[in-house]
Amino acid sequence: MNNTKPKGKLQQLLDNLIDEEGLKTEVTVTLTNSTLLRASLFFFATYITVKCVSALVQKGL
Repeated sequence: MNNTKPKGKLQQLLDNLIDEEGLKTEVTVTLTNSTLLRASLFFFATYITVKCVSALVQKGL
């Protein structure tokens, strides 16, 4: 009789991250033009927001 429990999603994720040798460290990142544009716009908007908040704090608002 098989006494193993069915694996849940968390267990499957952990199995994908850990193998016999330890933690898997291979990471593949694919950047498309769309992804690069979104990341650039996000960082630019973050920069503008930080500058605006900094100016408001300096003026004592």
